[in-house]
Amino acid sequence: MLVTASAAFTQTCISIKGNTTSGLFKQLHLDSQSPTTGQLWQPEIAAAAWTCGGSPCNTRAILRYELSSIPQNAVITSAVLYLYAKRNASNGDHVNPTYGTANRSVVFRVTSPWDNPGWENQPSVTAQDQRELPQSTSPAQNYYVDMGAFVQLWVNNPAENHGVLIRLANETPYNSMIFHSGTSPAEVQPTLEICYTTGSTGGTGGTSGNGFVGIGTTSPTAQLHTTGSVRFQGLTNDNTHNNFVVADASGKLFLRDILSLPANNAWLLTGNNATNPAQHFLGTTDNQRLAFRTNNAERMSVSGIGYVGIGTTNPTAKFHVNASQIGNQLNPSNIRFENLPAGAGNILVIDQNGYIYRSSTVSTSTAVTTATAEMTKKQTAMELEIILLKKEINELKNLIKKNTAEKQ
Repeated sequence: MLVTASAAFTQTCISIKGNTTSGLFKQLHLDSQSPTTGQLWQPEIAAAAWTCGGSPCNTRAILRYELSSIPQNAVITSAVLYLYAKRNASNGDHVNPTYGTANRSVVFRVTSPWDNPGWENQPSVTAQDQRELPQSTSPAQNYYVDMGAFVQLWVNNPAENHGVLIRLANETPYNSMIFHSGTSPAEVQPTLEICYTTGSTGGTGGTSGNGFVGIGTTSPTAQLHTTGSVRFQGLTNDNTHNNFVVADASGKLFLRDILSLPANNAWLLTGNNATNPAQHFLGTTDNQRLAFRTNNAERMSVSGIGYVGIGTTNPTAKFHVNASQIGNQLNPSNIRFENLPAGAGNILVIDQNGYIYRSSTVSTSTAVTTATAEMTKKQTAMELEIILLKKEINELKNLIKKNTAEKQ
């Protein structure tokens, strides 16, 4: 336990080990193949979707920490749950505890009492203030979960402390997050570290006895607590720093390094690495089209059903090009194929609406050469016939002239 103090407040930090024999921690293993009874002795905390004997089986975990040592009027400044990946696990993949391409998990607050329920009579949970364990980026990844909102609620209302339930967000095989439990060595037991402040006499500048300042509230719960809007004016612009301010569900502010944001939540201008096409993509998750712009004008569009359009926002085929001229362009055509190799294949034909079809006529390089030679031959013959015809016409003209002169 670490205690720090000042004239305005006293801060205490405690660490509660998830030890099943300490009386301060309780765990429960839920298995879909055990409908009425859970397991209090399970050697690991498992959120997994797997198969057991060829049949689907899912596992979830419930954890509860005893917080009666924390004063009920305490203000929680931080609370972090440390979960340590467990290799050689009996659940999921035995070697890689954080396994699968879709093992993102969620931490729900349990809202009803529990003793030793099974899969079919699990306690109720709420999604309010739920926490997330992001998709793992390594096969044995440890996790640190912000539990501040949960712990503050439990301290203020001890009767509501029924712990948390950890499960996969989508329980589809084969995905897992397997952590050490309360039966593991102390250094890897699930640990809840909590820091909190309590009031002291002689608080300065606040509206409460612990020195907290409230604006718009007579019961501040932080050193500066406002219930209205906040405005900063005239701040100096400086792009050399990476820190930014974030808020939790209760409105408390924290400083965070922008580099700590998971890369799989953003596409970077310099490119991303360690991507998984099954999860990471550029596009939409609803039935809206995806637009691509240059110079703030839309140039290409992908419709909700996957049609790609260039020069049109409403493509009606898998590949739809509107070849109308753009501005004062001088190109003879807006569709160009360059450096196409010669080869055999079916001839493509275009109807009056611009739709392209494959003709049943087969074109081969030999056939093209033969057709060209035949055409040249016919053209030469026709030219000879024209020359002969012109000669005959001239002879006929001379004959007509001669007959006319004789009659005169």
